[in-house]
Amino acid sequence: MKAILLACCSARFSARQRSVDDVSVDLGGAKMGERNYILTEAAADAENARLTLLEQLFDPATIRRLERLDIAAGVGLELAGGEIDCGIARSGEPAFEFERRTAEAAAPALIAAGLMTEAEDRRARAVRSAPATVINTWSLVAAWGRRPN
Repeated sequence: MKAILLACCSARFSARQRSVDDVSVDLGGAKMGERNYILTEAAADAENARLTLLEQLFDPATIRRLERLDIAAGVGLELAGGEIDCGIARSGEPAFEFERRTAEAAAPALIAAGLMTEAEDRRARAVRSAPATVINTWSLVAAWGRRPN
């Protein structure tokens, strides 16, 4: 089975990685892939700006917690571990519809801000309206570290 997978993650990838035409991963018989991801190389700067904005919105709470633990920004913690839990939804499922409606409601503001073009919006809508589309919904990311010895 080849499914279209759209992912929104806070990790930054190079423009080339985000605009790969066809990447498939064999999951023991099933194939999950990304075909013509809606972000083009031309929009890499806009996507990085969007991700930076998300980091600025979510990061202050994390920074305050770290400061209470007497861990200053840039102290260079060693990554001790981490995990990601992510929801998956198929076309027609409530979580999919929530994500679809949210994306479509946000599109005019993203276009007005120059973070998305009308052509990218049309392409994204076409992908979301395909019955075989599978998306990731929410992602819960946890990471933990330790001070270097």
